[in-house]
Amino acid sequence: MSEFFNVTLNDVLLDDSVISNRTGWTSEKIYREMINKRITKFEELEDVDVVNKKNNQLLAYSESKRKFITIDAIEAGQIIVTGLRQISKTGIVGSPEKPEIVNIPINTTDFKVPSVNILKYNLGTQDIIVTKNEFISGEANDFIQDNMVVFDGKAHLKTEHNYKFQVERELETKIEYSVHFEKSDFKRVEEFSTFEHGVTENLKVIAIPYDRLLIPTGDMNLSNVEHIDYFKLTANSKNLKVVCSVDGGTIWKTFKGEKWINVNLDTESVRVKGMDIDEFNKINDVFWNELITTKKIRFAYLLAMDTPQDIEEIDNLDLKYDGEGKWIQAKEDTFDVIYASNTLLQVYVKFSGDIKINYQEDNEGLSIYENHWTKECFKGVNLLTDIKDIFVSNKYHAISNSEFTIKNNIDSVDKETDIKPENQLHLVITDNNITILDVFILPQNTQKYILGISPNLKVFIKGQFDANLYMTVC
Repeated sequence: MSEFFNVTLNDVLLDDSVISNRTGWTSEKIYREMINKRITKFEELEDVDVVNKKNNQLLAYSESKRKFITIDAIEAGQIIVTGLRQISKTGIVGSPEKPEIVNIPINTTDFKVPSVNILKYNLGTQDIIVTKNEFISGEANDFIQDNMVVFDGKAHLKTEHNYKFQVERELETKIEYSVHFEKSDFKRVEEFSTFEHGVTENLKVIAIPYDRLLIPTGDMNLSNVEHIDYFKLTANSKNLKVVCSVDGGTIWKTFKGEKWINVNLDTESVRVKGMDIDEFNKINDVFWNELITTKKIRFAYLLAMDTPQDIEEIDNLDLKYDGEGKWIQAKEDTFDVIYASNTLLQVYVKFSGDIKINYQEDNEGLSIYENHWTKECFKGVNLLTDIKDIFVSNKYHAISNSEFTIKNNIDSVDKETDIKPENQLHLVITDNNITILDVFILPQNTQKYILGISPNLKVFIKGQFDANLYMTVC
């Protein structure tokens, strides 16, 4: 006990400010230390893209990006879909005269397969060139403030420094002035001179500041970038060095020996290991896209001068990239759907590119609502019987939203018996062939759903539903 706690009488001391083998930390402190000291954070993993993360989101795998991405919780219901299938095809070559045929195995009866839709991939704008930094005065706020660095359409060290003289005393024939000047602030002092500015006397000093890092305060947002062609740095310098970070400035990288390596963010490390202008501009698209997986990056620069006459300045930083593409629903006249048999669906694609085919099978034997539920089965009950009647003739006055309620009337026995498939009702509601509700209802349980106005709404059911013996709909 004494190895972990400092015990005084009956008290146990847990002091978060002390690190010792004779004291302990609270559980909250231990938790914080584990989080802060973890080697790899979740968002830094290669197959995770959470650049757009926000509160109340879920994580899902994206086949197109081949990464785990964040999605809004409301979208989750569109992912967990029973019966909805998707086929992805790349490099389709089709035309109206000679469509490419995609064969899809299905399992249905009486050709009860809802309509098929196709998403086609449209490339984003290609070969876009933008200037990410011009180093104008307004961009000074994008970097850690440093009064030895000037932003005037170029970024460079300040070599001319002005100081206002203070009057010490006035004599009959002259005036004595003084000025405070710290020579230790500079790497090299070249010359002193005086000048008048209005009625004041001033001291001008030509001096070189010590080498310093120009460090950004934030990241460049690359969320609209699908592929990076290059970054190009325009500068006039023999001493400039560059490093970069893709994790918000925690770890800094440089490029050496055809690979990215870590480097400390201090002047000496960057001077020795940082990238010069030629090295930086020669990095090709393969290595940039290998590095930038978090859709963000920031660059830090080492500025150094040997004499006041040296020209050491950064002009601008350009980026060339291809914009993000989009999945767009193909028009129905660009493809044909052929139900060759109850086990073969054929899609004739009349265009070229990458596609996703969405289709839905017969929901494993689920029967359509209007085929089995009729008003006569539920006399005297105010029920929603025929979806077409509700939304076409307004027979049941569904002018805004209507509440659909279904109850499984089978007597509950016990948990083990209730969860048997034959004792549950399987309810599926689709809108425009997209499943919007998919639930199992246990004996004596009720499911409610608000039906919005849609002419394409269908309700599917599987289970014991003869007449009104096993269910109630109202």
